[in-house]
Amino acid sequence: MENYNNKLMEFIKNQTGESWWNKEGLHKGTRLLEDLRIDGDDAVDFFTEFGEHFKTDLSNLDLRKFFNGEGFNPLEGVLNFIKGKKKLPLKSITIEHLNKVIESKQWFDP
Repeated sequence: MENYNNKLMEFIKNQTGESWWNKEGLHKGTRLLEDLRIDGDDAVDFFTEFGEHFKTDLSNLDLRKFFNGEGFNPLEGVLNFIKGKKKLPLKSITIEHLNKVIESKQWFDP
């Protein structure tokens, strides 16, 4: 299979701007949320462009598993506290996983 790594790295650089993360560089273990700080609406935009650019089916992708929503709803926070409901920890998406998704042409969870 074609190696999409260079194309993927270039895509990520174009989407995030390389100036602030350039010190550490990108590698297969780089995480979108934790390392590149892609979150909320930026994650929606990133994956919209990602799917189009790499012609990948993302219909099975549930961004809520991996990213926070945009903004904070205080009422929801209070209700969850009263109910004893805890937010599940978010899963990480790495560059290595994105490369595998590109190769398979459809989203699957890491």
